[in-house]
Amino acid sequence: MVVTLLVVILLAASFYLGTRVGQQQFALANAQYEAAIAAGNLKLLETDTATLRMVFQVQLSTSLANHGRYLESNLKWLWPTLNSSDNGPARSAVKYRLEHPYSEQEPAFNERVNVEFKEDVRQGFAENQKYLQSVINVYK
Repeated sequence: MVVTLLVVILLAASFYLGTRVGQQQFALANAQYEAAIAAGNLKLLETDTATLRMVFQVQLSTSLANHGRYLESNLKWLWPTLNSSDNGPARSAVKYRLEHPYSEQEPAFNERVNVEFKEDVRQGFAENQKYLQSVINVYK
């Protein structure tokens, strides 16, 4: 009985730490990649603002699509601290997207690209468009 209770307590503590501390540690570990992206964007800003604008447009669409995936997730309760009380960040991003429409083109491939890869990318593109539209519909 004591061993069972100890195992349950350890599992609960591990779950809590994994969902709370794990998310923070992921963000900290991901910081190097975010910094590299920021550095690349700053380099583009110095030379090619049109490309940088396109990069940010695609990033906005992708982030909104990922928010749509989050809204459909059954695991939102794991990170309640990530939710804003008024959905202001999402509303702001959707407002910008509606005021500044951007039409992403389905990726084009040359004949040497693997057929399965092409299909995976096309399916992912279509899925992103679906989630992007769902978020726009929620917050417009």
